[in-house]
Amino acid sequence: MQGKIYLDTRGSQVRKDGSYPVTCDITGKGKQKPFVLGLKFLKEDWDFRKEEPKRDKTKLLIIRRKKSLLDDLLLKSLDDGAITFDYIKKALKGKLTGSELNGNKESKTTEIDFFEFGFKLAKEKKQVLNEKGVQKEGNGESYITALNQLKKIRPKLNFSEIDYKLLSDFKKSKLTLGLKKNSIAAYLRGLKAIYNEGLKIHKLNFEHHPFVGVFTGVTTRKNRTKKRNISIESIKIFETLNNSLAKGQQLAIDMFLLQFYFGGQDLMDIHYLEKKQVSEDGRIYFTRGKLNEGGYEFDLKIFPKTQRILNKFKSPDKFIFKGRKDYKGYKGHLRRINNNLEKVQERYNAHAKRIEVITGKQYHKLDLLPLGGKITTKVARHTFSTIANRMYVEPDLLRSLMGHERDDVDTIYKDVYPEQERDKHHSNIINTSKIILVKKHVYQYEFLNEERKRSYKYKYFDSEPKPEQLIDGRTDKKYTEPKYLNTIYLIEKSTY
Repeated sequence: MQGKIYLDTRGSQVRKDGSYPVTCDITGKGKQKPFVLGLKFLKEDWDFRKEEPKRDKTKLLIIRRKKSLLDDLLLKSLDDGAITFDYIKKALKGKLTGSELNGNKESKTTEIDFFEFGFKLAKEKKQVLNEKGVQKEGNGESYITALNQLKKIRPKLNFSEIDYKLLSDFKKSKLTLGLKKNSIAAYLRGLKAIYNEGLKIHKLNFEHHPFVGVFTGVTTRKNRTKKRNISIESIKIFETLNNSLAKGQQLAIDMFLLQFYFGGQDLMDIHYLEKKQVSEDGRIYFTRGKLNEGGYEFDLKIFPKTQRILNKFKSPDKFIFKGRKDYKGYKGHLRRINNNLEKVQERYNAHAKRIEVITGKQYHKLDLLPLGGKITTKVARHTFSTIANRMYVEPDLLRSLMGHERDDVDTIYKDVYPEQERDKHHSNIINTSKIILVKKHVYQYEFLNEERKRSYKYKYFDSEPKPEQLIDGRTDKKYTEPKYLNTIYLIEKSTY
């Protein structure tokens, strides 16, 4: 037998709404037997070259799975006479009975290779496009990672062989190796998602439930620790670093500030910003999900300091920022941004500590609150909400600025809170104009330490120093102005 799945656009098949049915055509023994699969599409929503939907990612996966199932059944039909036309038709339409699934010959279909299915599913997931037409890849990558980890202890595995003991042994082996509990839980979640998808696709039915109880000991309660944030003083410090850093470090600061200015949006939302999202009246529009699939849209004002950052960037395509827009490109971008945020944090804090020793005063540093740590892009969202909460901004109004929605109400916040009121509170949250700065000029002297490694000595001045002030008293060598971060702005504690 041979078969194909396609959109039947013959005139006799057009529906009242102008759509056409998705059809499976089976050919065997000189006979052709087409049947519809219960899905329909408009011509403009169908990719005739690939014979699959263009836009609807959910139905795209359904079509691809049916194609995959059709290929598997046609191949097995060569050796298994029980897989007939009627069997394939019922399988593709999800109408196989329990006896058909569990009969003597059909029981062979339950011996399905878990890894083969999992990697195929991961490949499908990686090809799904987000609302901007960019491959998401995220779930696909996590599935591949989980499968590779399991393969280390069980190279070959069928669905029927997956049980609690296998998964428990997998968990224990990873704990013994010292892996973090969050990582192990992520692997198990990926394996569970693949397993559940396989049960649905192949109509498998096992009496046991292998994942019940297996997460014990590796899951952590949500919100066990306070959300990490930085202070408004740290935001001000970031603002003072404009054009004083190396290119990569400056980009990291600009991206973080844009996240904060835009209500704490995720870096992914910033990375994929399109020019069409910016209106002529100085507002930017974000969407949460697809508007025609229950998503919603919200808008924010672009304030002058936000616009100054946006003006730095020119891109030849539809996006505001240059760079690869595939999943791997974004992950690389995220990694570089976080690495550079860490470098800026370390360099600034080192300067601030040296100046504290010289002046005997205390200054605000780039500290992660409340317990310390590295500043990352994830901090921007919690920083915006923390500052807003300390200003007693109404929770629903704050949600309107951050793009949150509530499950218990069916409303659009911008209709509840007028634009003028939202803009006023937005401006207050990101305002740093009242913070007093102390300016220091930075000069450095480079030398080799006892280990023959490059080291630096620093001098700090309130104003431009005289030439004689730049001479090192011990070596007579001259302190010079560094290429980057040659001016540092400090915020003395309790000065405003």
